[in-house]
Amino acid sequence: MDRAVRIVAGALLIAAGLRHGSLWSLLGVVPLATGLIGFCPLYCPFRRRCQASDGCDGRPPAVGTQP
Repeated sequence: MDRAVRIVAGALLIAAGLRHGSLWSLLGVVPLATGLIGFCPLYCPFRRRCQASDGCDGRPPAVGTQP
């Protein structure tokens, strides 16, 4: 669920930034990228996981798994 929200929010920020010619489009790249790859580095300090192995324990994120 959180991945979908990040993807949509990122896409909306990119679209709004491009439409209005502002730098908001650059800010939208971060949530879009973290949503697409399924790993958010900000989750590690808070011990929040969006999938089984998200890389916070020193292992790389699991590839091809769904949250």
